[in-house]
Amino acid sequence: MSIVGWWDLGRAALVALALAAPAGVTAQDAERPIPSGLYRFVPEESDEISGKVDEAVAHMNFLIRGIARGRLKGANEPIDQIDIRYSSDTVWISLRADEPWVVSTMDGEYVPYTRADGEVVQVKVDAQPGVMDQYFRSDDGEKQMIYRLRDDGTVELESIVYSDKLREPFRYTWVYRPVDRPAEGDGGA
Repeated sequence: MSIVGWWDLGRAALVALALAAPAGVTAQDAERPIPSGLYRFVPEESDEISGKVDEAVAHMNFLIRGIARGRLKGANEPIDQIDIRYSSDTVWISLRADEPWVVSTMDGEYVPYTRADGEVVQVKVDAQPGVMDQYFRSDDGEKQMIYRLRDDGTVELESIVYSDKLREPFRYTWVYRPVDRPAEGDGGA
């Protein structure tokens, strides 16, 4: 086959890939665990956090139950939107507007992350097709956030908090729907 034939075959494969991918997903995104973009919280498809917190602290002494409830609830408030970006082997995730972007390589190595309140925690990301595991480790426990891409393009975010103060891991699942963004130059935000 001539070089022109290979070129046409390659272009046809890219067109087929583009047609098979969900709207807004690029060929490069097809190689990423979760497509880059902005995802908005879908409360009606997500776990309600208050009941989950009450279950997690029910075994505690009533004197410390209220304190534990407040800390657990405060550290696990719903995230309104998630913004995911990539550069080379690095993932950038924005979980809250008042917090710095969480930047980590996708090789499973821990790197330091400084939160807005000045606390330094360790963060790492492991990735495979359709799933990205993000781990936060601090002196008082660890939090695992598992991002799973659903067939409809939504992202399921399962959070698991590990702490020796809890009888068992505290877990909940939230759902996020992709936000359509106008193409660059269309005047959109």
